[in-house]
Amino acid sequence: MTGYAASTHWHVSTVSRYFSGLEIPGATFVETLIRDSEAASGQIMAAEAREAIKELHRAAQRDSSPQTAEIQSLRDQVSLSQRQAEATEHTVHLLEEELEKARENAERGALEVRRTESRMHGEAARHAIELDRLAEERDLLYEERINLMAYIAELEYALSRARKRAAKAEEKCAASENLLEAAEREIEESFTRKSTEKIELETALAQEKSLRTAGQRNEAEVWLSLSKTLISVSEIARASSATGEAAAIYRNLDDLPKAAHCWTQFVIRAMKIHPRMPTDPDEIAEAAARAVGIYEELGDIMSAATTWHHVSVLLGANSRAESALEIATRAAGLYSTDSRVDLALKLWEDLCKVLPPGQQALTASSNALSLHRSSGNLEGQARSLRIMASSLEQIKESGRQIEVSEEAVSIFLTLDDKGAAGQVLSHLAGSLAQAGDPKVFIPYAQRAIELHEAASDQLSEAHTYELIGRGLARGGHASQAMDFTALAAEEYRTAGLSKQEADLWHSQGVEFARHGNIDNSFAAIEQAVDIYCSLNDIPDAAAAWQNLANQFRSMGNILEEKHARRLEMALRGGGNVP
Repeated sequence: MTGYAASTHWHVSTVSRYFSGLEIPGATFVETLIRDSEAASGQIMAAEAREAIKELHRAAQRDSSPQTAEIQSLRDQVSLSQRQAEATEHTVHLLEEELEKARENAERGALEVRRTESRMHGEAARHAIELDRLAEERDLLYEERINLMAYIAELEYALSRARKRAAKAEEKCAASENLLEAAEREIEESFTRKSTEKIELETALAQEKSLRTAGQRNEAEVWLSLSKTLISVSEIARASSATGEAAAIYRNLDDLPKAAHCWTQFVIRAMKIHPRMPTDPDEIAEAAARAVGIYEELGDIMSAATTWHHVSVLLGANSRAESALEIATRAAGLYSTDSRVDLALKLWEDLCKVLPPGQQALTASSNALSLHRSSGNLEGQARSLRIMASSLEQIKESGRQIEVSEEAVSIFLTLDDKGAAGQVLSHLAGSLAQAGDPKVFIPYAQRAIELHEAASDQLSEAHTYELIGRGLARGGHASQAMDFTALAAEEYRTAGLSKQEADLWHSQGVEFARHGNIDNSFAAIEQAVDIYCSLNDIPDAAAAWQNLANQFRSMGNILEEKHARRLEMALRGGGNVP
């Protein structure tokens, strides 16, 4: 009681009489005591409880001094009337401001309509010119394809002629073999035949065999040329068949290196022309397997490993993560056979660049981490740990994600890279925020912000708040998500990045809608639209409502979609804001 009296302007004896009931305190003391209680407990007293206390106080005053109670009642009525008058005046002021803004928006809308009409005429003329240019390009491409198809026909004709020549060579070879058999019989019957005749006959046979071999090699080269042309027009299956014909000819000639080279060149050309194949990449993988099989026959381990290396990256880039990881494991095994740890490390890092976060990326980055640790490369370890953390977030193993992220942060701090360490903690905080428990993600967020401040990186601070806001939205914690998004927006605004601030509210609004938070989605998009309009960026403002409407449509929220569409059309000049 003495401490409380010291914190107020009342004397301790007065406070003692109030608390002991010897004297009825005034209304001011009661109000002060309620506010101090709320401040000490951190909780706001319910309106019903506050009114009950005041009623008890008035009742006590009536018992002790009816006149004082009457005066206090009149004071309360006067105070209530003043608050109501102030609230009414404030409402009138807000309505006047809103009316003025509406009039200004109407004037800007009319001006923008006139500007849009002017731009429409200009755009129509430019589009007509662009359409003519595209038509010319289409005609040129069509003509080029016709020429390529004609070239293919020429190659096929040349191939048929080469086959005929090869058949003739075979016939000549068969005739020579018959002559040889006859000559051998003649030698057996007569030992007096001159040795010079035998030499001439063997020479003729060798010449015939050489002619046949040359014809087969020419045929193989025609097949390879056809394969190259077919790859250029995306006929991968036919190109693979043509390559197989060439490889088979070289195998029959016992030229295994050339046969392997055929398949390797097919893989390289296909990957170079179509680095991300629009069709199934199995043809390329099968061709690589055939090349590797021949290289293994020849004992060329490095060529086999390099071929698997390229194919694993190709499959990873084409969303074939499991197959990519399986083939990469084969390549790594071949590299280790030849003690090429550097190439094995490059293999796993190349695969990490194309694999999306997930179980396969986690395995690839773990293998890269092991190799970096064996070589003592701290930067490589930190890179691999960041990829592992992203993959662990994807497969929702938060415990291991925290462990891996902490190790990455420790290494980055050892390298004196506070910015990278802060980024790792930012992503971790954003991921953990989905659970909505501040005790879990706030410590990591605070550490991230401290590191960004130490690195004088204000944008990364904003990004940290943005990641946490997005994580909270995905976890369904809308109120907390709005608070952190507002913090991120304030950082962007302080840095003078109004466009980024608007884009932040835009993306967060769509995120809220995706997770069913309708009110927050509209509130966030309204923030974005206000900023876009202040920047005179009407197209992006309309696109914000359009994206929100598209999200509502995908979720089946028909009424919300229609409302967002009307707002979009109002900005585009096609309707009025309801």
